[in-house]
Amino acid sequence: MQCQEAITDEFQFLIERIEAAGWSPEEASSALIELAENHYLSINAEAEMFELGAGVVLIAPKPH
Repeated sequence: MQCQEAITDEFQFLIERIEAAGWSPEEASSALIELAENHYLSINAEAEMFELGAGVVLIAPKPH
């Protein structure tokens, strides 16, 4: 909750800029939701790949 409070003013400013560029409030909100979801998924995917790959050992082929 503290994070949300800390970014509320910047968030509102961003919404206002998007709407001033001609996008509807719904389009602005939808775009920000999609960006946030994509960011969240990329963070989780990176962590999951690290966990899954933590036990993998890659061995370079011997030069001939």
